[in-house]
Amino acid sequence: MVHPSAENSALYDLDKCKNEKGESDFLYYVSGTINLTGKMNPVTLVSHEVAQKFKQSSTNRPWIKNAVAYIESNAIIVLYDNYLYNPTGVKAPGEFVLTYIREPEKFT
Repeated sequence: MVHPSAENSALYDLDKCKNEKGESDFLYYVSGTINLTGKMNPVTLVSHEVAQKFKQSSTNRPWIKNAVAYIESNAIIVLYDNYLYNPTGVKAPGEFVLTYIREPEKFT
């Protein structure tokens, strides 16, 4: 899903990271890769402040060698170079593979 804050972004919902009880178990981001043009590319986690520099607008068209991501609310927003990976603007990025540390089970 494209995130409305930038033309070169994709939103991935963290609500899909659930345990067998249906509860969110996302604790810590380790790494991520995204499918751009049929191959998996690394994604670097950055802060909100750094991510602002990568957002495309009418006056800013950044060159992004490797996609970057930041966490906002309960989603990961991935920013990528949509000219390099999607020059026609027809297709949004594909699968995002997230490696993360789960919340530990509660001791009873």
